[in-house]
Amino acid sequence: MINSDRNIDDNTVHQFNDAVVDAPLVSPARVTASADNASRMIAPLWPLESFVAVNPFLGISHLPFAEAGDTVARIWQSRHVMPRQFYLEQMRQQVFGVGHVVMALDELGGVYRQQFDAEKILALSLIEPVESPAAATIVDIVSDAGKLDWRRVVSDRLSQWAASYFDEGQASWSSPWKMLPAFSAWRSESMLDRSVEMLGLGGFREEVAALPDDADALLQLVAGELGLSEPALDLYFYRLLATVAGWAGHARYRGWLDELAGQQHGMVKQILAVRCAWELILLRKVCASRQQVVDRLASNLTTPLHPDARQSYRVDIVLHTAFEIARRDGLLNKLRPSLTRAQSPSATTRASAQAVFCIDVRSERYRRALEQADNSIETLGFAGFFGFAIEVADIDQQRGAAQCPVLLTPKYLVRETVREGTPEQIDEAVRERSLARRMSAVWHRFSALAISSFAFVETLGLTYAWRLLADGFGWRMKASAASLAPSAKAMPVGPRTAGIALDERIELGAGALAGMSLVDDFARLVLLVGHGSTSTNNPYQTRYNCGACGGHTGEANAQIAAEVLNDSSVRIGLEKRGIRIPWDTFFVAALHDTATDDVTLLNIDQRPPSHVQDVRDLQAALQQATRTTRRERAPLFTNNAAKDVDRAIVRRSTDWSEVRPEWGLAGCMAFVAAPRARTRKISLEGRGFLHSYDWKKDDGFAVLEMIMTAPLVVATWINLQYYASTVDNDTFGSGEKTLHNVVGGIGVLEGIAGDLRVGLPVQSLHDGDKATHEALRLHAVLEAPEAAISAILMKHDHVRELVDNGWLKLFAMDAYSGKIRGYNPAAGWVDAQPASLTADDNSAVSTRLSA
Repeated sequence: MINSDRNIDDNTVHQFNDAVVDAPLVSPARVTASADNASRMIAPLWPLESFVAVNPFLGISHLPFAEAGDTVARIWQSRHVMPRQFYLEQMRQQVFGVGHVVMALDELGGVYRQQFDAEKILALSLIEPVESPAAATIVDIVSDAGKLDWRRVVSDRLSQWAASYFDEGQASWSSPWKMLPAFSAWRSESMLDRSVEMLGLGGFREEVAALPDDADALLQLVAGELGLSEPALDLYFYRLLATVAGWAGHARYRGWLDELAGQQHGMVKQILAVRCAWELILLRKVCASRQQVVDRLASNLTTPLHPDARQSYRVDIVLHTAFEIARRDGLLNKLRPSLTRAQSPSATTRASAQAVFCIDVRSERYRRALEQADNSIETLGFAGFFGFAIEVADIDQQRGAAQCPVLLTPKYLVRETVREGTPEQIDEAVRERSLARRMSAVWHRFSALAISSFAFVETLGLTYAWRLLADGFGWRMKASAASLAPSAKAMPVGPRTAGIALDERIELGAGALAGMSLVDDFARLVLLVGHGSTSTNNPYQTRYNCGACGGHTGEANAQIAAEVLNDSSVRIGLEKRGIRIPWDTFFVAALHDTATDDVTLLNIDQRPPSHVQDVRDLQAALQQATRTTRRERAPLFTNNAAKDVDRAIVRRSTDWSEVRPEWGLAGCMAFVAAPRARTRKISLEGRGFLHSYDWKKDDGFAVLEMIMTAPLVVATWINLQYYASTVDNDTFGSGEKTLHNVVGGIGVLEGIAGDLRVGLPVQSLHDGDKATHEALRLHAVLEAPEAAISAILMKHDHVRELVDNGWLKLFAMDAYSGKIRGYNPAAGWVDAQPASLTADDNSAVSTRLSA
């Protein structure tokens, strides 16, 4: 039927099978709708320079988590829970047992409660799972039937073209077709490319030339030639994009930015057209009997899921839910005793300092350590951009990076300047920065050129010896403290004006303080701590930075927030709004390096003379907190036998050969929005996002709405990226870090070819001996009235979808009743009771599994 070892003569190529031509055609409008729907199912992939975590299941979050297994299997040839053996091993180790399975069935309800009981689940769990067949493509069919792996060929060729087309300055020679729409650019290049014909596909260039030059027209042609039904066409287009999910994700990112700006963007559809063109050409050139291939394709796309496969998926979902309930019990049991605890360390004593950290899970360890170092210090949690959605331009640039969550568009442009600098000093800083930028670009290009790379060290001789030694042994010269800082003051920046007007500064300041529930009882020092990460030779460096700052470090947002809140004019405006900041309160900007746990104070030279001792006391507490946090983190690394822990931790961040400079957000599974008293006396082991929130200070629940629609959604995205990368790293992760090659300045390939990789590398999830992240959905615990939470869910579809469909687990704490209740879409709010796990249950499970 299929012959991939010979070419087909031109008469055969252009002789359409009557059955295909006469098949009921999908209307042009419906083909366009199918392409648009498939495009929206692809999660955006941010480039390396501003990488942020994204929910890889974004396109299917409208499906219930418990019923998404078939879609994940058919589209991605993957799974969305761990392999069956993982759960069996967890039961053997008595992590969960019969009691948790019973609770899982009650929680899932519906068909799960009707079809199963705990005994049946345990029995079925020992049977080999039945998997659903993946949705086929023509590339799949010809690869399975022939000797040549066309999957690999198509992936490699498409990736090579996309790397050139999307290149952001890494390539020495840019694509001459970059100004064309993506499909037209691919077609123009492919008409000149002989490499495919050298693989044995004669006439490839002529076939490409015969294709229409418009992406929409190509999609119509493919739909007509295949004659698929509307549901099959939807599935087919989605599967095609999944085979090139990396480059489709990058195209989706570009479209995402345009959509935020209110523009239309069809870049993903362009990638779909390229992928469809390969399908059409292989159908025409490789398949001896095209009708049989089309029939096989249609049959595969329309065959319903086999009942045994559906039952297998549901058994796995029950086991996964039971495992999560066991882990959830540990979290909720830690929180329950705190419901009777006072909300502040002292009702009468003013805190010596208040430190506001990002809600990032890496801050949780440091906050505990800082409070331990000085019990009079209060810590708070807030999104690390501190409510200032800004674009930050360097002193020599007219445009800058967006320092805000990717769900937002920066509203204000701010620019670096010299603190208290004269015009001459500012001009000199511009010249120095511009020269440094040019020299860095020249150095990078010279070291990367093929003609110089092999002789690079010989060319520089001993000049480069120090660099090799420094990189090899982790020695680095620390840069001198820069006098540059972004400013909210008005200043011209080319045709634009940078700065934030006074009334808007007041509005932003009020929103930030309300958002962190800090509207009274201010300390003399309020520390605003942004965060970033220092590492070397690490394409994923921005992945360790602040997601709330768009994948950048957070010092610029902290500096702008401190400048605004220290402004006397702003404080006068805030007082009119009922927020009185004492005259002796000084806001300090700081940066937390999560790789080393150093905290650097950034505007300390502007502190009042009266606060000299306050600053010294704070710095002493910070130094102690740094040491404590490092010692808590050290056992998480495999080389933790170093006598000098501080030196060993710092060295990891400057060692170019270190594949695990830090663990990032590995382990994340909880989100708590409540007063600090709920978590101050407990350890969440660096696994919880902590957002300060006091609902009694939240008039109209505007702050709660902000938390649920922004930070909570971003935290869910982060959690699900770690979740998916753990469940199936081949599909949703980025594989082996040591094999990565940066391509186009955009992302990485694993090796020298293949699709652009997405998600997290194995080294971010596993230490070589054991996993450092467990595949657990995010469990959000909010201390707020249930009615207020429910009202916000009803108001915001995208949040309700995550919760109702089970991608996010939601709980409410009530200090008055002392209860924690979980949200169930079918039953409403129900008590979150710990599972009963008896010795007899454990014994019975262990006996059954052993047998």
